Amino acid sequence: MKILAAGFACLMSSLTLLGADVPIANPSFESGGELPASWQIKGVAVLDQEEKIDGKQSLKLTRDPVTLPDTQATSEKFKVEKGIYEISGAMKGDLYAQDASFNAMLSIAFLDSNSKEIEKKTVTYLCGKNAWKIFKERVPCPDKAVKARLILDINKTHGSVWLDNLKLSYLGKASSDSSCRIVFKSSNLGFMFLPDEAPVIQMNVESEEPLPGTSMDFTWELCDYWGETFCQAQSGKLASGGKNAKGRNIYSATLDLKALSPKIGPYYEIRMSIPMGDGKMLKEKMSFAVLPEAETFKYDPMDIPFGAHTWNATVYEYFPLSARLGLRRCLTFWMYPKEAPYEPKYDEGYAYDSRLGWPKKFGMLPYGALYPAMDNEHYKVSPYSEEALRIGVRKSIEKYRSKGLWAFQIGNEPPFWDLEKVKDDVNTYRIVYEEIKKVDPTVVAIGSAIGPSEEFFKAGFQAYQDVYNVHAYSDLGELRSAMARYRELFAKYGGKKPIWSTEIGSKSQGLTRHEIAKDIVRKAVCFFADGGEYFTWFATGGMPDPDGKRTGTYSDSMDLFAAKYNMHLPRIDAVAYYHLINSMCDKKFVKEIQDTSGVSEFLFKNKKGNCLAVLWNTKGTADICLDLPDVNDVQIKYLDGRNIKINAAGKGVNIRVGEDPVLVLFDSGEIMHDKINLNPSAKIAALPDYLVQGANSQIVIKTDAAEERIPALAGPFQFDISPGEKKKLGDGMNEISYKVKTPESCNAQAVAFRASLEGNKDCGATEMLIRIPVKSRVSFELNPVAASNGKPAVELTLSNNSPKPETMKYSLEISDEIPMSKGSFDLQAASPSNAYFKDSADGTVSLEPGEKKKIVLPLENTDRLTIYRVKTTVYDSSGNMAVKTRSFGGFAKVAKAKSEIKIDGNLDEADWKGAGTLSLNEERQVCLVFPEKYKWTGPGNLSGTLRMLWDEKYLYVAVEVADDKFVNPKSDSQMWNQDGLQFLFDPYRKEEEKKGRYDYSMGLGQKGPQAWCHLSADAGTHTGEITDMKIALKRLDENSGNIVYEVAIPWARIAPFKPSAGMNLGMSMIINEDDGPGRSAFMGWFSGVHLKEVNLVGDLILE
Repeated sequence: MKILAAGFACLMSSLTLLGADVPIANPSFESGGELPASWQIKGVAVLDQEEKIDGKQSLKLTRDPVTLPDTQATSEKFKVEKGIYEISGAMKGDLYAQDASFNAMLSIAFLDSNSKEIEKKTVTYLCGKNAWKIFKERVPCPDKAVKARLILDINKTHGSVWLDNLKLSYLGKASSDSSCRIVFKSSNLGFMFLPDEAPVIQMNVESEEPLPGTSMDFTWELCDYWGETFCQAQSGKLASGGKNAKGRNIYSATLDLKALSPKIGPYYEIRMSIPMGDGKMLKEKMSFAVLPEAETFKYDPMDIPFGAHTWNATVYEYFPLSARLGLRRCLTFWMYPKEAPYEPKYDEGYAYDSRLGWPKKFGMLPYGALYPAMDNEHYKVSPYSEEALRIGVRKSIEKYRSKGLWAFQIGNEPPFWDLEKVKDDVNTYRIVYEEIKKVDPTVVAIGSAIGPSEEFFKAGFQAYQDVYNVHAYSDLGELRSAMARYRELFAKYGGKKPIWSTEIGSKSQGLTRHEIAKDIVRKAVCFFADGGEYFTWFATGGMPDPDGKRTGTYSDSMDLFAAKYNMHLPRIDAVAYYHLINSMCDKKFVKEIQDTSGVSEFLFKNKKGNCLAVLWNTKGTADICLDLPDVNDVQIKYLDGRNIKINAAGKGVNIRVGEDPVLVLFDSGEIMHDKINLNPSAKIAALPDYLVQGANSQIVIKTDAAEERIPALAGPFQFDISPGEKKKLGDGMNEISYKVKTPESCNAQAVAFRASLEGNKDCGATEMLIRIPVKSRVSFELNPVAASNGKPAVELTLSNNSPKPETMKYSLEISDEIPMSKGSFDLQAASPSNAYFKDSADGTVSLEPGEKKKIVLPLENTDRLTIYRVKTTVYDSSGNMAVKTRSFGGFAKVAKAKSEIKIDGNLDEADWKGAGTLSLNEERQVCLVFPEKYKWTGPGNLSGTLRMLWDEKYLYVAVEVADDKFVNPKSDSQMWNQDGLQFLFDPYRKEEEKKGRYDYSMGLGQKGPQAWCHLSADAGTHTGEITDMKIALKRLDENSGNIVYEVAIPWARIAPFKPSAGMNLGMSMIINEDDGPGRSAFMGWFSGVHLKEVNLVGDLILE
């Protein structure tokens, strides 16, 4: 799977000067004959004079796809010293990539005085085909390291990688922040305490230097994911504990949470603050939960439809963490030699524990991911003979079936494009499947993780598995499309069998844990609703991370538990997954209800009549009544684990359904209703958009005429909530108003309120969770504007949200710029900006309560294809400071259409003629995907002119393309891989936290004009083929690729963005170039489409 990243170096001097470049042995590989001087080579390497960044040549490593020999380049050893180094260079790759573990990786190995390796760190890595990538990393040198060496490896895959232009600078000793860390410990791995356990947490502060006296005192808060506190801030004192084995000073304290009475079920955070002197504060947070032993342990493991998987399924922590969640079946790595006697040896020690022993200890059943079959899939010449496959499988079952082994996964993500290899793979599956069934028919053969591939269905692989296996890391819409595709293939080729998944996950990096938690629940529920029978979320976690180096990496982002410093802290998604698993247990899918309001409802039920309803809303928030005739006891669980038991009185429960899935548990012998009841007896009538520190707000609830009681409204700690004031409305309804006072000290992002009523003979129950954002007394935002003189500008909006006058000081600076190069932007290559503010960017503004002021600051000396990062600092009247940095680029004005736009490819309307143009005609806008196959020779080769308009219904895009050759052999999800257009939209351009992005490709393919959505930022906007997007194409010359594209994109396709004058939308557009076979280059207005990276988009400003 995926890998992490960190640092590298190469130097040969004994004395390192602060800020000085460190001499690197042969940094641009200029010296050497056939091989580079000062480097040791394994495998095939050459000095390539065609591909280079600097000088006359670069280093090129190539690995053969058949034999896959060790392929590596290693530098000479060089001296290092304690401190921080900055390392830069360039890499380019042309590699086969199944996933990110198929890569070329540059690392640094640190050595002690005996030349023994004490630590190895990754600098950067490449997967697949990449143009030159410029990298710059900072890396700390370990304490005991005296020498180091660089290592360039090709891992698991085949192809070529290039390295050039290495440079390293010494930046000095580590900062005080990096020399001090907080580590939390508990006797309970995973910090998921049982209800009868004392929730005690040990805190250790590890510091290179002794802490000052003031640092012995600390404060901490108990809060939820959004920062809502549950009690007064707590305080404590650190006790010195001497030094640890690494010579670091240790200070300790014990946090006994029993007195705070944490509830059973919710996700909690402890946010720690330790003063470090000079006004600095050391901050850290940890998480925990109090949860019963998993309900699934009351069932047969084979009845629980959830499985476990992680990056390295041999590490100990993987097993207890998975079991704590309630997972009862787990993947293990299963191998045996390719030479006779093909004997698997898992009888004792670590080999036994990591396959059979630890699963047994923690109540799980193991299945083997069969590496011999996988090796045959991924090597051109299969390394395992038929005899090896058969005997190894036979001996595995005979020796270990009685010890818990119940299944084999007989492959993993094979290539589908090589049809001859597909036939070989199907033969491997046949051999393995036949042998499994011959030895023990009860052993389950889990198919290779192929997904709904027609190539394999045509080749007849259906017969050689008991269950199909799909892996999915795209969004929910793509997963549901894949399940629908299975049904189509079953109808066409036969072979219908159960569908399982041994890996489903998220493209997690950059997303909040809250978003990931929602994604897990939705994907699991929809997978079962679409016929899936066994679901595995990747990954549990449990990976070692003693120094916190995995934190923030792609692999870390996919883990349910944060491994930092080997703490294995539960994330909110782990708690959400625990509740889903243990609410589902053995229940089976019954029905799905979709309502035009956006509410989705899924019902699951077991043979005993235990029911689970899962609800969410793709279009906002709705108050509904979950009709539950003859049901009394109901339990409601929210995404963060908050839960409540309530009496539905044989009628139902009024609940509030938003984007967060809600779980409702009850017992019923009857099948549930077929419609969503949008007329609850109680509903929210009015809510503030946000709460303000120190300010009063009002919440209003309406109830039916028959409901005479006043719902109880409970709120956060220290919030003042008045008793509800009831009045009768003209239509007989009741309106209850509650006044809410937000504390001045509230620093939460959002806080939750509960409106509740027990059911009675007249009305059902009410249980509504209301989460409202919280704002500081003053706030600000910075947006791009189109100034009246046509020059770009930024607009600073200052807001006084408080009930008192405020004086605010502001200061803006253009911190740096990143110019476009080779069709993209290297964010690590930022440099001081050539642009500047025309007028003073500092000032003071006085604001009355509720007042806003806008300040427009024109920019000078800007470039149309450069990203500028602007830093804004604001102080309120109490001296509190807030700092934000935002990126800007393009400043493209989008005029509002004055009349209806007809989508016909002619562009003859007056609106189009008056629309501004954006040119795609410079070499810096071209990204060469395959530079060895394609050279851009000028605008006649590939170029374009982009225009845009908008109205209340659509964003209109017109692109006139000049292309010397038209190639369009593709359709559907491959539309990006031919001549055509592709867009990346950021609907959250103004937001600091990104919840998603849109990726659209379109053009004239083999099915005619077609648009395809690859990624969606909104649950209500499906992926796959898009039919509500209007597309017209006009070929200007049948002998070339000169063409006009005219597109109308409904605003619903860019939700939740709402169009209005002055609004800012992030967008990049590229013209894909296919001169055969496949996309060989593209040309863009801004970039990031190919990387799905919204930090590289430009700004559209609606006029």
